[in-house]
Amino acid sequence: MRRLLPAMVILISLFALPISYILISSSHTPLAILLTFLILFTSFFAISGLAYFMKSTAIPVGTSPASSFPSVAVVSVSYNEDPERVRKSLSSLKEMEWKGPMNFYLLDDSSNPEIASELEKICKSLGVNFVHRPERRGFKGGALNDFFSNCKDEFAVIFDADERLENPKMLMECMGHFSDPQIAFVQTGKTTSAHGPFQKAMDETNSTFFDVVVPVNAAEGFAMFLGSCGIIRKSAWEKVKFPEILVEDVGFSFRLLQANLPGRCVKRIYARGEPMKTFSQFRAQHARYIYGITQLIPFYLSNFSSLSIKRHFFYFVQIFGLHYLSAAQFLISLLVLALLLNPTPEILLGAAFATFFPPISVMVLGWLKGLSPRTSLLAYLLSFSLIIPRMLSALKAFLGFKMGFSSTNNSKDKDGLGFLTHNLPELVLAISFLYFLFPLSPASIILAWWALLYAGPAAMQLIKK
Repeated sequence: MRRLLPAMVILISLFALPISYILISSSHTPLAILLTFLILFTSFFAISGLAYFMKSTAIPVGTSPASSFPSVAVVSVSYNEDPERVRKSLSSLKEMEWKGPMNFYLLDDSSNPEIASELEKICKSLGVNFVHRPERRGFKGGALNDFFSNCKDEFAVIFDADERLENPKMLMECMGHFSDPQIAFVQTGKTTSAHGPFQKAMDETNSTFFDVVVPVNAAEGFAMFLGSCGIIRKSAWEKVKFPEILVEDVGFSFRLLQANLPGRCVKRIYARGEPMKTFSQFRAQHARYIYGITQLIPFYLSNFSSLSIKRHFFYFVQIFGLHYLSAAQFLISLLVLALLLNPTPEILLGAAFATFFPPISVMVLGWLKGLSPRTSLLAYLLSFSLIIPRMLSALKAFLGFKMGFSSTNNSKDKDGLGFLTHNLPELVLAISFLYFLFPLSPASIILAWWALLYAGPAAMQLIKK
């Protein structure tokens, strides 16, 4: 069965070719031709996603036991975190096993003096060095750059303040990779303690990248540091600093790659973070990521002429992949709406394929990862809900506008103007599809599905704020 379902998705993907031929030969309108190209690209992405998953299952765990025991800094990074959560995280990190010297640090950028004061007391009680910056210059990348500039340890293992160590053997099982003096970092697995279908579905939008894409890229020579649950060699940082942007981890990985300083990936979970509990947090997190990744476009363009074709592909997918997926889904929905105003059997066939093939592909991938159909479908709905925020974040970053990311987490999200502001584009599109749904026809099923997708964000924000 594990081979049958992927084979069926590939077979359905291949139907994109005759469907595209029928669509173009029967309708020469620019809209139909554009939809044809989007159908072909969607099928290509589906097959690529399955290929990535199959490759990831064959990649070994990749641990490498330590043979020497240099000094290591165990570093946690916080920003206005709940002090009790930080206490639990730091207490777990103190259980780390290592035969060499270890020093513990909390890098705190909290803007709330009461939180900072409480964290300082916690650090003192646990024997952790408290490092507070009164100004949050350069986001997390700035905090790490400031730390490394004063750090005396040869290596640093980085965690976020919500992550708790589950396996204290992390250093003992991973530090052996650094016997190769060229290795700049080792990245281990990342996950959260998600409970229930909604949290698991939100987690799944990230875990596919962590569990599938990252290990395969690392095996191809493109390892990525993911911001936490990773070990960094200080001498590598001295050559390549963290960019002081929102996605310092991706930028750092790109800089290391350009400096020919490789990393390694270990497919084992050693720490577990807190899951996102609200839909607003989910959307805000992804908006931040897209804003930050868009800021890396100048870096890519400045190195354009020096990149190999393989590196071009890697950079292009990492920087523009989510941009493309969001824009393609948005454009497909508008094309389907426009073409179904005067449908022919050929247009109806193409619109149905473009509409229902993506969620089917996501559900098959979810099944392969052990998710229930409900969780997989919810993960697709959540991913679709990011389309408008992603495009708006990318546009703001491209135009150089600053973005206030905390606004989507305040109490106004569920009522009045705040709710409308965050959901107006999707609500307008949902109403547009509903308007053309009547009179009922075969096309109504397709229009109703798109209306459901665009109404989903507002519904989830009301239910799961």
